Amino acid sequence: MGRSEAIKRINDCIKNQNEFLDLGNCSLYDNCSELDLLLECTHIKSLRLSSPYNADKNRFNSIPAQIGSLTSLEKLEIREVGLNEISNLENLAVNLVELDLTSNDIWEIKNLEFLYNLETLNLHGNYYKKIENLDTLKNLKSLSIDGKIERIENLESLENLTYLTISGKINKIENLNCLSSLKDLSFYWNDIQKIENLDSLVKLENLNFHETKIKRIENLDNLINLKKLSFFKVPIVKLENLDNLPNLKKLHICDTSITKLENLNGLVNLEELNIVRSQAKPLFGRRQIRLSEDLDIYNDIVYLNDPISKLENLDNLFKLNKLSLTGNNINKIENLDNLSNLKELDLSKNKIEKIENLSSINTLSKLNISYNQISTFFSNDSTNNGFFLSYSPVYDVGGNVVSSEGTS
Repeated sequence: MGRSEAIKRINDCIKNQNEFLDLGNCSLYDNCSELDLLLECTHIKSLRLSSPYNADKNRFNSIPAQIGSLTSLEKLEIREVGLNEISNLENLAVNLVELDLTSNDIWEIKNLEFLYNLETLNLHGNYYKKIENLDTLKNLKSLSIDGKIERIENLESLENLTYLTISGKINKIENLNCLSSLKDLSFYWNDIQKIENLDSLVKLENLNFHETKIKRIENLDNLINLKKLSFFKVPIVKLENLDNLPNLKKLHICDTSITKLENLNGLVNLEELNIVRSQAKPLFGRRQIRLSEDLDIYNDIVYLNDPISKLENLDNLFKLNKLSLTGNNINKIENLDNLSNLKELDLSKNKIEKIENLSSINTLSKLNISYNQISTFFSNDSTNNGFFLSYSPVYDVGGNVVSSEGTS
């Protein structure tokens, strides 16, 4: 496409008075003449200069000065273009509400103090070492932070923040007590070893830990409004300390070292329970995770214990409508009779040999038992597999070794 495509898009935008202009992957660079055409686009409300693809990639060291003339701009996205500084945003103060500078080379958070109406700020995937200069962003509601930061700090003024994502070299959860409006909190790819200092976040509804060093589920008792709790690739080994989360609806646990279904009785409003193990490699394979002093992993998932082997201790989960335990060592379908609202059951990639004990679950509409050790799907026993498969509208049984006698 190249810069000729940029000219075409800008001219079309001017002619049709389009409010959105996409100049992504147009081979634009600092001070190229095509950028001067933006001076005629003062009507636009959304501008995209991102370059997620290598072909015809935009390259900017700083935010183009011409953007300062776009005073009606409400959304600005400049991702993956090599920016090393934040600049030229002063004239956008009145209307800009969303700024996305993901995956650049920014070394310092600065020159944002003018953007007092900003509501969403994404600085994920950069190189700054400190959270700073956000004090004037009183209306900020969503913030994504990621760099080489080692400490959570300087967020005291963001009292309207409802969504916060933090990545980096952080090893401790701290200095979040001021964020009384926070509803969604995520920690990605960091060195946090303990869940702590969250007691004041009583409005929190979603809490996510992704590739951290946390080993225990603990200190969640004050989060009475929590609706979703997720752990992904963390070395926790036990389900515990969940009794005081009466409003929890979704518990998602993927690629941990949990070995047993237990301590779930207090989750009376739980609707989704996912405790799965996959063989997939992490998305960020170059990221090194140290689980202990003598155990490092780079690409492959490391499990400290054997998978879950038995379906048990689910009796109080009356509202559960989705259960996924894929990738474990379960060898028998059992103890599901009390799950009277269950609609989806995924037991794929286990060691189940027989479809049984499902006749009492009249609400079940989707079953996945693929890649088990089942040899037959039909039986004269009407309470088990023959009866079940006769009324279940959606099921996946692929990847099993079915005998010829068991298919008819």
